[in-house]
Amino acid sequence: MDTQPKEIDQFLFFFVKGANEFDRPVTEITLSVHGLLVTGQIIGAAFYAEQFSQGKGKESEQAYEQIRQDILAQQDLYIHLQNARVLLSRDFIPTESTVLWRGRLDAIDGFFWGRLV
Repeated sequence: MDTQPKEIDQFLFFFVKGANEFDRPVTEITLSVHGLLVTGQIIGAAFYAEQFSQGKGKESEQAYEQIRQDILAQQDLYIHLQNARVLLSRDFIPTESTVLWRGRLDAIDGFFWGRLV
């Protein structure tokens, strides 16, 4: 088994970096991740962290602040999607596209611009 870290696609990294800098959705994309197709809209790490903690109670504020800081500290290692869906066989999971998704950039096998319906 290969233990060397995979190289990150610099073209994809360019769009992730842009999403992190401008903190707004960048473009729709479909990713190939270990045989699965993940589709959604690229968002920045700060936007992801904000959406992730939205609607949580006051009692968990401190925990979510620590999670937010961790997400921001690792923002160049991950890609974040909103309205994400995973294609399994012939069905999308979840059936509604309101899910946030986070994946390691070095785990992406390939991608194409656009979203699967």
